[in-house]
Amino acid sequence: MTKRFQDIAPSGSNVKQERAWVDFVLLPAVTMSVGWGLRGFIGGGSLGAMIPGALVALVLCRGLGLPDAICGRIAAFGAVGVGFGGQETYGQTVRLVTDAGPMFWRGVAGLGVKGAVWGLLGGAMIGTGLVAGRVTRRQWWVALVLLVAGTWLGWWLIDQPKRLYFSNLLDRPRAEIWAGLLTGTFLFLGWIAVVLQARARLVLALALLGAVGGGLGFAMGGASYAGGMALGWPAVWYPGWKQMEFTFGLLLGAALGGATWWQRDVVVAAVSESEPGQRSHGTAWWPVLSAVLAVALILGGSALPIRFGYTVSGAALLVLAFASERAAWQIALTVTAGAFFLDVGKVFTESHPTVPSVLVTVVALVLSTGLCLRVAARRASGREMIGWSLRVLLWLAVAAAMGSTAFHPKNTPASLIVAAAFVGGGVLITFLARVRG
Repeated sequence: MTKRFQDIAPSGSNVKQERAWVDFVLLPAVTMSVGWGLRGFIGGGSLGAMIPGALVALVLCRGLGLPDAICGRIAAFGAVGVGFGGQETYGQTVRLVTDAGPMFWRGVAGLGVKGAVWGLLGGAMIGTGLVAGRVTRRQWWVALVLLVAGTWLGWWLIDQPKRLYFSNLLDRPRAEIWAGLLTGTFLFLGWIAVVLQARARLVLALALLGAVGGGLGFAMGGASYAGGMALGWPAVWYPGWKQMEFTFGLLLGAALGGATWWQRDVVVAAVSESEPGQRSHGTAWWPVLSAVLAVALILGGSALPIRFGYTVSGAALLVLAFASERAAWQIALTVTAGAFFLDVGKVFTESHPTVPSVLVTVVALVLSTGLCLRVAARRASGREMIGWSLRVLLWLAVAAAMGSTAFHPKNTPASLIVAAAFVGGGVLITFLARVRG
Protein backbone atom coordinates (compact mmCIF):
# COMPACT_ATOMS: atom_id res chain seq x y z
CA MET A 1 0.00 0.00 0.00
CA THR A 2 1.18 3.53 -0.73
CA LYS A 3 2.53 5.24 2.37
CA ARG A 4 0.81 8.23 3.87
CA PHE A 5 2.29 11.47 2.59
CA GLN A 6 2.73 12.76 6.11
CA ASP A 7 5.31 10.02 6.63
CA ILE A 8 7.54 11.30 3.83
CA ALA A 9 10.74 12.89 5.01
CA PRO A 10 11.50 16.34 3.64
CA SER A 11 14.02 14.79 1.26
CA GLY A 12 11.41 12.53 -0.25
CA SER A 13 13.23 9.52 1.21
CA ASN A 14 10.12 7.33 1.43
CA VAL A 15 11.40 5.78 -1.81
CA LYS A 16 14.57 3.81 -1.27
CA GLN A 17 17.44 4.73 -3.56
CA GLU A 18 17.83 1.16 -4.78
CA ARG A 19 14.16 1.12 -5.83
CA ALA A 20 14.22 4.49 -7.58
CA TRP A 21 15.09 3.09 -10.99
CA VAL A 22 12.15 0.68 -10.71
CA ASP A 23 9.58 3.14 -9.37
CA PHE A 24 10.59 6.13 -11.48
CA VAL A 25 12.13 4.66 -14.63
CA LEU A 26 11.16 1.05 -15.32
CA LEU A 27 7.57 1.15 -14.07
CA PRO A 28 6.59 4.46 -15.75
CA ALA A 29 8.33 3.33 -18.95
CA VAL A 30 6.52 0.01 -19.14
CA THR A 31 3.22 1.58 -18.09
CA MET A 32 3.37 4.32 -20.70
CA SER A 33 4.53 1.83 -23.33
CA VAL A 34 1.61 -0.53 -22.73
CA GLY A 35 -0.80 2.40 -22.42
CA TRP A 36 0.39 3.88 -25.67
CA GLY A 37 -0.02 0.55 -27.40
CA LEU A 38 -3.56 0.30 -26.05
CA ARG A 39 -4.22 3.74 -27.48
CA GLY A 40 -5.17 3.08 -31.07
CA PHE A 41 -6.00 -0.55 -30.32
CA ILE A 42 -9.08 0.29 -28.25
CA GLY A 43 -9.57 3.92 -29.15
CA GLY A 44 -7.73 6.59 -31.06
CA GLY A 45 -7.48 10.35 -30.99
CA SER A 46 -7.48 12.29 -27.77
CA LEU A 47 -9.80 9.93 -25.88
CA GLY A 48 -7.51 6.99 -26.59
CA ALA A 49 -4.48 9.03 -25.50
CA MET A 50 -6.11 9.54 -22.10
CA ILE A 51 -5.32 5.89 -21.31
CA PRO A 52 -1.51 6.20 -21.05
CA GLY A 53 -1.84 9.66 -19.52
CA ALA A 54 -3.97 8.48 -16.61
CA LEU A 55 -1.94 5.31 -16.07
CA VAL A 56 1.47 6.99 -15.93
CA ALA A 57 0.15 9.73 -13.62
CA LEU A 58 -1.11 7.09 -11.19
CA VAL A 59 2.26 5.34 -11.30
CA LEU A 60 4.05 8.60 -10.46
CA CYS A 61 1.63 9.26 -7.58
CA ARG A 62 2.36 5.79 -6.27
CA GLY A 63 6.11 6.28 -6.49
CA LEU A 64 5.95 9.58 -4.61
CA GLY A 65 3.59 8.21 -1.96
CA LEU A 66 1.10 11.04 -2.43
CA PRO A 67 -2.26 11.12 -0.64
CA ASP A 68 -5.39 10.03 -2.46
CA ALA A 69 -6.90 13.48 -1.84
CA ILE A 70 -4.79 15.03 -4.61
CA CYS A 71 -4.07 12.02 -6.83
CA GLY A 72 -7.44 12.14 -8.56
CA ARG A 73 -6.54 15.61 -9.78
CA ILE A 74 -3.09 14.47 -10.93
CA ALA A 75 -4.55 11.46 -12.76
CA ALA A 76 -7.09 13.70 -14.49
CA PHE A 77 -4.38 16.19 -15.46
CA GLY A 78 -2.34 13.31 -16.88
CA ALA A 79 -5.26 11.89 -18.84
CA VAL A 80 -6.34 15.21 -20.32
CA GLY A 81 -2.79 16.52 -20.74
CA VAL A 82 -1.63 13.55 -22.81
CA GLY A 83 -5.02 13.59 -24.52
CA PHE A 84 -4.25 17.06 -25.92
CA GLY A 85 -1.55 15.52 -28.10
CA GLY A 86 -4.02 13.03 -29.48
CA GLN A 87 -5.21 15.77 -31.83
CA GLU A 88 -1.99 15.48 -33.82
CA THR A 89 -2.10 13.69 -37.15
CA TYR A 90 0.89 11.52 -37.95
CA GLY A 91 -0.23 8.72 -40.28
CA GLN A 92 1.14 10.46 -43.37
CA THR A 93 4.29 11.44 -41.46
CA VAL A 94 4.94 7.79 -40.71
CA ARG A 95 4.40 7.03 -44.40
CA LEU A 96 7.14 9.51 -45.31
CA VAL A 97 9.48 7.43 -43.15
CA THR A 98 8.38 3.95 -44.18
CA ASP A 99 8.40 4.73 -47.91
CA ALA A 100 12.20 5.02 -47.52
CA GLY A 101 12.36 7.65 -50.25
CA PRO A 102 13.83 11.15 -50.43
CA MET A 103 11.35 12.31 -47.77
CA PHE A 104 12.65 9.85 -45.16
CA TRP A 105 14.48 12.38 -43.03
CA ARG A 106 11.65 14.89 -43.27
CA GLY A 107 9.38 12.17 -41.92
CA VAL A 108 11.79 11.35 -39.08
CA ALA A 109 12.04 15.03 -38.22
CA GLY A 110 8.26 15.32 -38.29
CA LEU A 111 7.83 12.40 -35.92
CA GLY A 112 10.48 13.87 -33.65
CA VAL A 113 8.77 17.26 -33.58
CA LYS A 114 5.30 15.83 -33.03
CA GLY A 115 6.52 13.42 -30.35
CA ALA A 116 8.37 16.24 -28.61
CA VAL A 117 5.29 18.48 -28.61
CA TRP A 118 3.20 15.60 -27.25
CA GLY A 119 5.69 14.95 -24.45
CA LEU A 120 6.15 18.65 -23.72
CA LEU A 121 2.44 19.31 -23.24
CA GLY A 122 1.72 16.05 -21.43
CA GLY A 123 4.67 16.56 -19.08
CA ALA A 124 3.65 20.17 -18.43
CA MET A 125 0.17 19.10 -17.37
CA ILE A 126 1.31 16.23 -15.15
CA GLY A 127 3.90 18.50 -13.54
CA THR A 128 1.31 21.20 -12.92
CA GLY A 129 -1.05 18.62 -11.45
CA LEU A 130 1.62 17.61 -8.94
CA VAL A 131 1.87 21.14 -7.53
CA ALA A 132 -1.52 22.60 -8.49
CA GLY A 133 -2.32 23.14 -4.82
CA ARG A 134 -0.09 26.22 -5.07
CA VAL A 135 -2.22 27.70 -7.88
CA THR A 136 -5.35 29.78 -7.28
CA ARG A 137 -8.52 29.33 -9.26
CA ARG A 138 -8.06 32.62 -11.08
CA GLN A 139 -4.45 31.80 -11.96
CA TRP A 140 -5.57 28.45 -13.32
CA TRP A 141 -8.23 30.03 -15.49
CA VAL A 142 -5.64 32.39 -16.97
CA ALA A 143 -3.28 29.47 -17.68
CA LEU A 144 -5.97 27.60 -19.58
CA VAL A 145 -7.08 30.67 -21.52
CA LEU A 146 -3.47 31.16 -22.60
CA LEU A 147 -3.26 27.49 -23.61
CA VAL A 148 -6.34 27.74 -25.82
CA ALA A 149 -5.43 31.15 -27.25
CA GLY A 150 -1.87 30.05 -27.97
CA THR A 151 -3.09 26.90 -29.67
CA TRP A 152 -5.26 28.99 -31.97
CA LEU A 153 -2.41 31.40 -32.68
CA GLY A 154 0.12 28.71 -33.60
CA TRP A 155 -2.44 26.90 -35.71
CA TRP A 156 -3.38 30.12 -37.53
CA LEU A 157 0.23 31.19 -38.15
CA ILE A 158 1.85 27.86 -39.08
CA ASP A 159 -0.46 24.85 -39.23
CA GLN A 160 -3.37 26.24 -41.19
CA PRO A 161 -1.23 27.84 -43.97
CA LYS A 162 1.10 24.79 -43.86
CA ARG A 163 4.23 26.90 -43.48
CA LEU A 164 6.15 24.02 -41.85
CA TYR A 165 4.40 20.82 -42.78
CA PHE A 166 5.12 17.15 -42.09
CA SER A 167 2.29 15.41 -43.93
CA ASN A 168 1.70 14.84 -47.66
CA LEU A 169 0.93 18.03 -49.57
CA LEU A 170 0.27 16.12 -52.79
CA ASP A 171 -2.20 13.49 -51.60
CA ARG A 172 -5.12 14.40 -49.32
CA PRO A 173 -3.04 16.72 -47.11
CA ARG A 174 -3.93 16.48 -43.45
CA ALA A 175 -4.72 19.43 -41.21
CA GLU A 176 -1.88 19.55 -38.69
CA ILE A 177 -1.94 21.06 -35.19
CA TRP A 178 1.57 20.51 -33.79
CA ALA A 179 2.55 24.20 -34.01
CA GLY A 180 -0.66 25.25 -32.32
CA LEU A 181 -0.09 22.85 -29.44
CA LEU A 182 3.52 24.00 -29.16
CA THR A 183 2.61 27.70 -29.02
CA GLY A 184 -0.16 27.04 -26.51
CA THR A 185 2.22 25.06 -24.31
CA PHE A 186 4.84 27.82 -24.38
CA LEU A 187 2.30 30.43 -23.24
CA PHE A 188 0.97 28.05 -20.59
CA LEU A 189 4.46 27.30 -19.26
CA GLY A 190 5.39 30.97 -19.24
CA TRP A 191 2.43 31.84 -17.06
CA ILE A 192 2.97 28.84 -14.77
CA ALA A 193 6.60 29.90 -14.32
CA VAL A 194 5.41 33.34 -13.17
CA VAL A 195 2.82 31.85 -10.81
CA LEU A 196 4.88 29.07 -9.25
CA GLN A 197 8.27 30.78 -9.39
CA ALA A 198 10.86 28.37 -7.91
CA ARG A 199 8.43 25.45 -7.90
CA ALA A 200 7.98 25.84 -11.63
CA ARG A 201 11.21 23.89 -12.09
CA LEU A 202 9.25 20.67 -11.52
CA VAL A 203 6.78 21.56 -14.28
CA LEU A 204 9.58 22.67 -16.59
CA ALA A 205 11.58 19.50 -15.88
CA LEU A 206 8.68 17.21 -16.75
CA ALA A 207 7.84 19.28 -19.82
CA LEU A 208 11.39 19.45 -21.17
CA LEU A 209 12.38 15.86 -20.42
CA GLY A 210 8.97 14.78 -21.72
CA ALA A 211 9.82 16.59 -24.96
CA VAL A 212 13.15 14.79 -25.18
CA GLY A 213 11.67 11.37 -24.42
CA GLY A 214 8.69 11.90 -26.71
CA GLY A 215 10.76 13.26 -29.56
CA LEU A 216 13.37 10.51 -29.45
CA GLY A 217 10.76 7.81 -28.83
CA PHE A 218 8.58 8.73 -31.80
CA ALA A 219 11.50 9.30 -34.19
CA MET A 220 13.30 6.11 -33.18
CA GLY A 221 10.08 4.11 -33.23
CA GLY A 222 9.26 5.32 -36.72
CA ALA A 223 12.79 4.65 -37.99
CA SER A 224 12.82 1.13 -36.53
CA TYR A 225 9.41 0.47 -38.09
CA ALA A 226 10.85 1.51 -41.44
CA GLY A 227 13.88 -0.69 -40.81
CA GLY A 228 11.73 -3.75 -40.28
CA MET A 229 9.86 -3.06 -43.50
CA ALA A 230 13.13 -2.51 -45.41
CA LEU A 231 14.33 -5.91 -44.21
CA GLY A 232 11.24 -7.43 -45.74
CA TRP A 233 9.61 -8.56 -42.50
CA PRO A 234 6.07 -9.58 -43.46
CA ALA A 235 3.33 -7.39 -42.02
CA VAL A 236 1.33 -10.46 -41.10
CA TRP A 237 4.00 -11.29 -38.51
CA TYR A 238 5.65 -7.95 -37.81
CA PRO A 239 3.55 -5.50 -35.72
CA GLY A 240 5.66 -2.57 -36.86
CA TRP A 241 3.14 0.15 -36.14
CA LYS A 242 2.59 -1.06 -32.59
CA GLN A 243 6.31 -1.50 -32.11
CA MET A 244 6.65 2.18 -33.00
CA GLU A 245 4.02 3.12 -30.41
CA PHE A 246 5.54 0.88 -27.75
CA THR A 247 8.91 2.57 -28.31
CA PHE A 248 7.36 6.03 -28.14
CA GLY A 249 5.64 5.26 -24.85
CA LEU A 250 8.67 3.51 -23.36
CA LEU A 251 11.03 6.47 -23.75
CA LEU A 252 8.39 9.06 -22.85
CA GLY A 253 7.40 7.21 -19.68
CA ALA A 254 11.03 6.80 -18.61
CA ALA A 255 11.65 10.51 -19.20
CA LEU A 256 8.62 11.61 -17.18
CA GLY A 257 9.49 9.25 -14.35
CA GLY A 258 13.12 10.35 -14.28
CA ALA A 259 12.11 14.01 -14.19
CA THR A 260 9.71 13.34 -11.31
CA TRP A 261 12.42 11.57 -9.30
CA TRP A 262 14.88 14.36 -10.03
CA GLN A 263 12.46 17.04 -8.80
CA ARG A 264 10.68 15.02 -6.09
CA ASP A 265 11.68 17.47 -3.35
CA VAL A 266 9.62 20.18 -5.06
CA VAL A 267 6.50 18.01 -4.84
CA VAL A 268 7.15 17.16 -1.21
CA ALA A 269 7.66 20.81 -0.28
CA ALA A 270 4.65 22.05 -2.23
CA VAL A 271 2.28 19.52 -0.69
CA SER A 272 3.73 19.51 2.82
CA GLU A 273 3.64 23.27 3.30
CA SER A 274 0.00 23.90 2.57
CA GLU A 275 -2.03 21.81 0.19
CA PRO A 276 -5.40 23.54 -0.11
CA GLY A 277 -8.15 20.95 -0.03
CA GLN A 278 -10.12 20.51 -3.21
CA ARG A 279 -13.79 21.27 -3.01
CA SER A 280 -16.00 18.17 -2.77
CA HIS A 281 -19.68 18.59 -3.54
CA GLY A 282 -22.03 17.19 -0.94
CA THR A 283 -24.64 15.45 -3.07
CA ALA A 284 -24.22 11.70 -3.44
CA TRP A 285 -25.08 12.03 -7.13
CA TRP A 286 -22.26 14.46 -7.84
CA PRO A 287 -19.84 11.76 -9.16
CA VAL A 288 -22.43 10.65 -11.74
CA LEU A 289 -23.34 14.23 -12.61
CA SER A 290 -19.69 15.19 -12.97
CA ALA A 291 -19.05 12.23 -15.29
CA VAL A 292 -22.05 13.22 -17.41
CA LEU A 293 -20.86 16.83 -17.44
CA ALA A 294 -17.38 15.71 -18.53
CA VAL A 295 -18.86 13.73 -21.42
CA ALA A 296 -20.99 16.70 -22.42
CA LEU A 297 -17.92 18.93 -22.44
CA ILE A 298 -16.06 16.49 -24.70
CA LEU A 299 -19.00 16.22 -27.08
CA GLY A 300 -19.37 19.98 -27.10
CA GLY A 301 -15.72 20.46 -27.96
CA SER A 302 -15.89 17.90 -30.77
CA ALA A 303 -18.85 19.80 -32.27
CA LEU A 304 -16.92 23.07 -32.53
CA PRO A 305 -15.94 23.99 -36.10
CA ILE A 306 -12.23 24.23 -35.21
CA ARG A 307 -9.20 21.95 -35.55
CA PHE A 308 -8.46 21.92 -31.83
CA GLY A 309 -11.85 21.15 -30.30
CA TYR A 310 -10.36 18.84 -27.68
CA THR A 311 -8.11 21.65 -26.47
CA VAL A 312 -11.24 23.63 -25.64
CA SER A 313 -13.10 20.72 -24.05
CA GLY A 314 -9.93 19.50 -22.32
CA ALA A 315 -9.40 22.92 -20.76
CA ALA A 316 -12.97 22.77 -19.46
CA LEU A 317 -12.30 19.30 -18.05
CA LEU A 318 -9.24 20.64 -16.24
CA VAL A 319 -11.34 23.42 -14.70
CA LEU A 320 -13.68 20.71 -13.39
CA ALA A 321 -10.83 18.52 -12.16
CA PHE A 322 -9.21 21.48 -10.42
CA ALA A 323 -12.45 22.39 -8.66
CA SER A 324 -13.58 18.93 -7.51
CA GLU A 325 -11.53 15.95 -6.41
CA ARG A 326 -14.40 13.52 -6.89
CA ALA A 327 -15.01 14.83 -10.40
CA ALA A 328 -11.29 14.43 -11.13
CA TRP A 329 -11.44 10.71 -10.35
CA GLN A 330 -14.38 10.34 -12.70
CA ILE A 331 -12.55 12.13 -15.52
CA ALA A 332 -9.42 10.02 -15.07
CA LEU A 333 -11.17 6.65 -14.75
CA THR A 334 -14.81 6.64 -15.91
CA VAL A 335 -14.46 8.94 -18.91
CA THR A 336 -11.25 7.23 -20.05
CA ALA A 337 -12.72 3.73 -19.72
CA GLY A 338 -16.11 4.72 -21.11
CA ALA A 339 -14.46 5.86 -24.33
CA PHE A 340 -12.79 2.51 -24.94
CA PHE A 341 -15.94 0.62 -23.92
CA LEU A 342 -17.69 2.39 -26.79
CA ASP A 343 -14.79 1.71 -29.14
CA VAL A 344 -14.84 -2.03 -28.44
CA GLY A 345 -18.61 -1.96 -28.93
CA LYS A 346 -18.04 -0.43 -32.35
CA VAL A 347 -15.67 -3.27 -33.28
CA PHE A 348 -18.26 -5.77 -32.06
CA THR A 349 -21.06 -4.31 -34.19
CA GLU A 350 -18.80 -4.25 -37.25
CA SER A 351 -18.15 -7.98 -36.86
CA HIS A 352 -21.76 -8.76 -35.81
CA PRO A 353 -23.91 -6.56 -38.11
CA THR A 354 -27.13 -8.27 -37.00
CA VAL A 355 -26.73 -6.92 -33.46
CA PRO A 356 -28.32 -3.45 -33.10
CA SER A 357 -25.66 -0.83 -32.48
CA VAL A 358 -27.94 0.92 -29.99
CA LEU A 359 -27.93 -2.23 -27.83
CA VAL A 360 -24.13 -2.34 -27.79
CA THR A 361 -24.02 1.36 -26.92
CA VAL A 362 -26.42 0.79 -24.02
CA VAL A 363 -24.17 -2.01 -22.72
CA ALA A 364 -21.15 0.31 -22.88
CA LEU A 365 -23.06 3.01 -21.00
CA VAL A 366 -24.18 0.53 -18.35
CA LEU A 367 -20.58 -0.59 -17.84
CA SER A 368 -19.46 3.03 -17.62
CA THR A 369 -22.17 3.83 -15.07
CA GLY A 370 -21.20 0.82 -13.01
CA LEU A 371 -17.57 1.93 -12.99
CA CYS A 372 -18.62 5.47 -12.08
CA LEU A 373 -20.55 4.24 -9.05
CA ARG A 374 -17.76 1.88 -8.04
CA VAL A 375 -15.15 4.65 -8.19
CA ALA A 376 -17.39 6.95 -6.14
CA ALA A 377 -18.06 4.26 -3.53
CA ARG A 378 -14.38 3.39 -3.25
CA ARG A 379 -13.38 7.01 -2.73
CA ALA A 380 -16.18 7.61 -0.21
CA SER A 381 -15.10 4.55 1.80
CA GLY A 382 -11.70 6.08 2.51
CA ARG A 383 -9.86 3.03 1.19
CA GLU A 384 -6.65 3.30 -0.82
CA MET A 385 -7.29 4.62 -4.34
CA ILE A 386 -4.01 4.84 -6.24
CA GLY A 387 -3.05 1.18 -6.56
CA TRP A 388 -6.68 0.15 -6.95
CA SER A 389 -7.29 2.70 -9.72
CA LEU A 390 -4.12 1.67 -11.54
CA ARG A 391 -5.13 -2.00 -11.53
CA VAL A 392 -8.76 -1.32 -12.47
CA LEU A 393 -8.01 1.00 -15.40
CA LEU A 394 -5.11 -1.13 -16.63
CA TRP A 395 -6.96 -4.43 -16.61
CA LEU A 396 -10.19 -2.99 -17.97
CA ALA A 397 -8.14 -1.66 -20.88
CA VAL A 398 -6.32 -4.98 -21.36
CA ALA A 399 -9.64 -6.85 -21.20
CA ALA A 400 -11.07 -4.43 -23.79
CA ALA A 401 -8.06 -5.11 -26.01
CA MET A 402 -8.67 -8.85 -25.70
CA GLY A 403 -12.31 -8.31 -26.60
CA SER A 404 -11.37 -6.17 -29.57
CA THR A 405 -8.99 -8.90 -30.74
CA ALA A 406 -11.61 -11.59 -30.33
CA PHE A 407 -14.23 -9.60 -32.23
CA HIS A 408 -11.95 -8.59 -35.08
CA PRO A 409 -12.70 -10.64 -38.20
CA LYS A 410 -9.18 -10.44 -39.66
CA ASN A 411 -6.73 -11.28 -36.91
CA THR A 412 -3.14 -12.02 -37.89
CA PRO A 413 -0.16 -13.42 -35.96
CA ALA A 414 1.01 -9.81 -35.58
CA SER A 415 -2.22 -8.76 -33.85
CA LEU A 416 -2.02 -11.78 -31.56
CA ILE A 417 1.57 -10.88 -30.68
CA VAL A 418 0.36 -7.40 -29.71
CA ALA A 419 -2.47 -8.84 -27.62
CA ALA A 420 0.02 -11.09 -25.82
CA ALA A 421 2.24 -8.05 -25.19
CA PHE A 422 -0.68 -6.29 -23.52
CA VAL A 423 -1.29 -9.20 -21.17
CA GLY A 424 2.40 -9.65 -20.40
CA GLY A 425 2.86 -5.93 -19.88
CA GLY A 426 -0.17 -5.81 -17.59
CA VAL A 427 1.23 -8.63 -15.47
CA LEU A 428 4.62 -6.91 -15.23
CA ILE A 429 3.10 -3.56 -14.29
CA THR A 430 0.90 -5.16 -11.63
CA PHE A 431 3.88 -7.01 -10.17
CA LEU A 432 6.17 -3.99 -10.12
CA ALA A 433 3.47 -1.78 -8.60
CA ARG A 434 2.85 -4.25 -5.77
CA VAL A 435 6.47 -4.85 -4.82
CA ARG A 436 8.23 -2.22 -2.74
CA GLY A 437 11.78 -2.19 -1.56
